[in-house]
Amino acid sequence: MSVFFRVWKHLLSKSRAFNIINDKFLRKFFQSLEDFQADFRLFVDQIFEDVDPSLTRELKSWESQFALAGSGTEIERRQALDTAWKAQGGQSPGYLQGLLRDAGFDVYIHEWWYYDGLTRHTRDPREYIGDLYGTVLGEPAVVLGEPTAILGAAVPGGRYLLVNKGPGISYFKPTAFNCVGEPQSVLGEPQAIIGETSGLRFVPTEYIIPDDPAAWPFFVYVGGEIFPNLASVPAVRRAELERMILKFFPDQLWVIMLINYT
Repeated sequence: MSVFFRVWKHLLSKSRAFNIINDKFLRKFFQSLEDFQADFRLFVDQIFEDVDPSLTRELKSWESQFALAGSGTEIERRQALDTAWKAQGGQSPGYLQGLLRDAGFDVYIHEWWYYDGLTRHTRDPREYIGDLYGTVLGEPAVVLGEPTAILGAAVPGGRYLLVNKGPGISYFKPTAFNCVGEPQSVLGEPQAIIGETSGLRFVPTEYIIPDDPAAWPFFVYVGGEIFPNLASVPAVRRAELERMILKFFPDQLWVIMLINYT
């Protein structure tokens, strides 16, 4: 006799009409409700578990609640949710590094200084910016078939300055151009422009690293465990990593990324 059937026995009136003996159809009726009640109990129990990032069935809904990208494997998504849930705020390098690592990113934070013996030196951020890889298809200097032309490969991050995201700055360039479909348009020529608004250009805002050493203590580096080695991060999680850094890191810091996106 299951616990659900015993519940019905206690709720029913004590009378001959509701006496549930073995050979009555009334007993069989209430026994047929046992499976439904077991499913209902399981459903209610799992509602309580939905507040646990590792068990919740509503992973996508929680990602929407915390404005998470939902990228990576399910385990990585649950790690990111758990990190967002536990984030209480903090400014120390250890706290910020812990946030990133708890979210599943194998990265480390390095300060603006280093020691040579007992002497502390300031890192020059200009030394850690620049491409580590060849030309990517679409750049002006690329020639298809050359070793430096990378077709269909993920663009590695390398060493770059992480800046605020946005459409950048825009300006009008009132130069005539041909649209695809016009007789004078030759596909591949510079004047053949596909899908571009006439005369309107968007370019990323350019941030210049200051050459004043007094400004270099406001730089922080995110990379491998040993500086200045690159950390490896799945390319599909790049936007998520950058968003976390822009969200949690202090606004006065410039962040140099030492990341290889795989």
